[in-house]
Order: sequence, then structure tokens, then C-alpha cells
Amino acid sequence: MDGQDNPLAVIQSAKFEEVQDYLSLTRHIYTGMPFLMSEATWAQLSAEEQAVIAEAAEEAKLFGRDLVQEQEISAIEQLGQQMEVNELAPEEVARMREAVAPVVDKFAADIGADVMDAARAELEAMR
Repeated sequence: MDGQDNPLAVIQSAKFEEVQDYLSLTRHIYTGMPFLMSEATWAQLSAEEQAVIAEAAEEAKLFGRDLVQEQEISAIEQLGQQMEVNELAPEEVARMREAVAPVVDKFAADIGADVMDAARAELEAMR
């Protein structure tokens, strides 16, 4: 069995469609790009500045998500011209999530319930 695991943009840029016949859309991973600022720097900002930054971060998040979704749709269409594209059935996705649940739970305890709950809520909103 041959296979590779990469984002669609990497599959396109590496021209894997030239040597690969199939593309399975598993959507098994999401790599979020966090917006970070040190607590010390944040504390030095006024409430108004914090509000402006928080609003801009939210706007950028939504814009970025829309852009990535548009790019993925385009990539799937283009790759589908040279590859057979298939998507996992919802039952298979549920089976994968169930299989990795112990790993997720282990690391969720390390990062904290509040962070994990926020991440889960964002993922559900995106689905």
C-alpha cells in the first residue's frame, strides 16, 4: 500500500497528482494557527486597544477560514482532474475519532479542560 498524508496545498505544490492515482479526503487533522501575545504585553494595553486587537483577530480568523476553504475547494477540483477523489463516510470518520479518543483525552488533560473545550467548540463550528 502506498500513501502519504499532506494538506492539499502540499499535494499540489509537490505535484503528487503526477504519480498518485487516488486522493482520500479524511479531514482527520486540523492545524490551527494561534494568535498569541504575551500576558505581560497584553496587560500593558488599554482596554480599548485590547478590544481592537481581539476584534481584528476574530475578523482575521474568519477571513482566513473562508480563504482556506475556497482554496481547498479549488484544489480538490483541480486534483480531481488527474486523480480519483473520495471522501470517508461519516461512519468511518466517527470510527477514527473513537480510535484516537484516548490520545486526545490524554493530552487534553495536559493542556487544560478550558482550552480543549474552546478548541472543540471551534471545530464543531467549522464542521
